[in-house]
Amino acid sequence: MDRMTAPPPSQTGYQIGVSRPPLEVADLPTPEEVFGLREIGPAETVQFVLGPSLIALGIAIGTGEWLLGPLNVGRLGFIGWVILVSALLQTFYNIEFGRYMIATGEVPVVAFARVPPGAFLWVPFTLVTLFFALIWGGWAKSAAQALFALLYGRVPGDPDSGIVEFLAVLLLAGVFFITVASRRVT
Repeated sequence: MDRMTAPPPSQTGYQIGVSRPPLEVADLPTPEEVFGLREIGPAETVQFVLGPSLIALGIAIGTGEWLLGPLNVGRLGFIGWVILVSALLQTFYNIEFGRYMIATGEVPVVAFARVPPGAFLWVPFTLVTLFFALIWGGWAKSAAQALFALLYGRVPGDPDSGIVEFLAVLLLAGVFFITVASRRVT
């Protein structure tokens, strides 16, 4: 039969596009029923949700110096003064850059371009320094740990830190070489 002479679906007894009978509909059980736990109340919300979230928020907004400081003091001895000085210098650095941007309306990299010998040196130097400090090191270390796990079939531990650091430097050098050697990166 063609489309014009076929009876409507309600008269044929079947539905178009359905290959099986419809499934029964029922409510899903609650997670508390499935796992045999009690419901989460206000006290549990503060303890298990808000507390860890505030710690993660503190790490995310730049308090790493104060969170990692005690760890480094425990590992390396008292270097708390270094952490204090770095946090204070970072504060002054950010305040002064903010003041400069408000006063002039331009970003600091543009100002660096006017300092002799000029943009040819200072703009790439500033960008590479920021990338090394903030991005490439963390990327290389995490990629090296994943590569170590692929090569050795286990998670790297403290005795393997030398191999992981070597792989990180190797990966960083490889990416740097590919970037410099390529004419066009798309």
